[in-house]
Amino acid sequence: MNEIVFDRLIDEKECRKLTTLGRTTRYRLRDIGLFPEPVAISPGRRAYRLSEIQAWIAGKWVHRSNRGK
Repeated sequence: MNEIVFDRLIDEKECRKLTTLGRTTRYRLRDIGLFPEPVAISPGRRAYRLSEIQAWIAGKWVHRSNRGK
């Protein structure tokens, strides 16, 4: 049976609190593949998947394009 998993989305402010990284630092890390990409939730609005941020903090985050490899 297919299982549906819901992941909570967090905004910039909450991401900063969890990671202690400013927006510019997160964007620089993201650009070189070392930080999760935010997802578009509406035009001009992006959010992060909480599970990816928690995995990044724990050192277990895997870039979406590398999953399953």
